[in-house]
Amino acid sequence: MKASKIQEMLEEIGDYYKEKLINGDYEFVSASEHTATLKFDGEITFKVWIANDPKANFGFYTNHEADEQILLPHMQLRTQKQRLAAWRKLKPILKEKEDQLKAKRRKELEAELAKLK
Repeated sequence: MKASKIQEMLEEIGDYYKEKLINGDYEFVSASEHTATLKFDGEITFKVWIANDPKANFGFYTNHEADEQILLPHMQLRTQKQRLAAWRKLKPILKEKEDQLKAKRRKELEAELAKLK
């Protein structure tokens, strides 16, 4: 059975964002323990799951919003090669942000310690 026009369009959009994720063509917005929020084309944000081993489970994530549920199946990174390529682009950004947070927390703790002396 031939895919409907809508399914073809969803697949095209999914491929577009997968390619952007793999190439690191996005702006980092924020991260939590489990997800990172990325902005694509300066206006569209998606979350990616970062809590597990990227070889097995890395890719776009949804909080089960209806509009995301329609597109998400077309945006999955289906191969380990795709997942690792995308992870290699995001990992340095996450490491830098983590280092910045640690440095900030260290300064805060040092200031608190100085007050106690």
